[in-house]
Amino acid sequence: MLHEWAQASCLTMTVDEPAVPVTPEVRGACEVLGLDPLHVANEAQWLWLWRKGHALRAVDVLRGVALSAGATRIGEIRPRGIAPVVVRRLLGPEIPLDEPWVLRSPGSAK
Repeated sequence: MLHEWAQASCLTMTVDEPAVPVTPEVRGACEVLGLDPLHVANEAQWLWLWRKGHALRAVDVLRGVALSAGATRIGEIRPRGIAPVVVRRLLGPEIPLDEPWVLRSPGSAK
């Protein structure tokens, strides 16, 4: 979803890797399988974009609702930079985040 939004808006979506909530089970499975959690499909996740200056208040409000108690701010939007979506890893510079791979069965629509 980030890539589609970034392409359509001609902006860069910046994801702060340490801010992305990943359960210990998912992190462990990714380590065993050699996967990056940022490239794994995320079912039942919501992504909201808020006008600058409103995100922290919006997250506080969302946390007050049981269904969205785990809401968190994971990044920011800024003018287009080196790529549509970049990730700030725990260590090192920002790097482009490739679009997730989508596995399709033979003959399925693109």
